[in-house]
Amino acid sequence: MNLQRETTDYRNSVQDKWARQRGEAPAAHATFVNSATGTGWQLPTNLSPGQSVRDPGSGNVFAMDVLGQYWMNDGHGYWQSMNYQG
Repeated sequence: MNLQRETTDYRNSVQDKWARQRGEAPAAHATFVNSATGTGWQLPTNLSPGQSVRDPGSGNVFAMDVLGQYWMNDGHGYWQSMNYQG
């Protein structure tokens, strides 16, 4: 469990560093783009591995896997990868 938390903390610190380098203030949300559709979503950057969130407007479910990759459930049982855009 500690390794997961440490990995998540490290990933968040790297993303915050990139945000500061771009002149942005680190935020609890960032844009992630669906690799299949190209649609961008504002998702929380502080999810823990295995945690998911539901977008109330669309009903889509977003989750982070144990490697820190974000995924979106398309509502038909398929998961599509989400790419961090900042």
